[in-house]
Amino acid sequence: MSWTPSKLTVAQVLNFAIEKDASDVLVTVGTPPAVRVNGQIFYLNCPPLEPEHSQKLIYNILTDEQIARFESEKELDFSVTLGERHRFRGNCYWQRDSVAAAFRLIPVEIPDLDALGVPEIIHHLALRPQGLLLITGPTGHGKSTTQASLIDIINSEKAVHIITIEDPIEFLHASKKSCLLYTSPSPRDLSTSRMPSSA
Repeated sequence: MSWTPSKLTVAQVLNFAIEKDASDVLVTVGTPPAVRVNGQIFYLNCPPLEPEHSQKLIYNILTDEQIARFESEKELDFSVTLGERHRFRGNCYWQRDSVAAAFRLIPVEIPDLDALGVPEIIHHLALRPQGLLLITGPTGHGKSTTQASLIDIINSEKAVHIITIEDPIEFLHASKKSCLLYTSPSPRDLSTSRMPSSA
């Protein structure tokens, strides 16, 4: 299938990424939108994007408030959904005097610590009544996934009130033994093309 840059939507690009089982989506001027699959880059069958195409593509999924913040700060983190099954973390930024963006697919299932290769002692630290646990590392190395796994442990094993402060919210947890409260703007659902109200 081939696309015309002026008619292309982010939802189409993200759906292409889902079909290809991609981990990332890259939107930048001078190339067609691209997806990363197992470390390899694949381009959509589309002419290279011009500055007006990439800006329109990305601005169409942002709220007026997000656009103003992006234009002021020159970078913006946000999240979008495609229905109930697919969530993406997005980051838009300026590159070569034009708007660019990267999207990462957020897994629906939260992996357990064993699957992540995290030592068992971290499981015990997550269940302590108080303290501070820092999760650090470079982009794309599992910080958010590890954090989600720790929250899932607490949610499964303790009857407490969990408040997450994330912008944007990445993993969604269903309340188990705990009660969860998310504090962040709601993600934009691209499958319905409407902005849900904030929590």
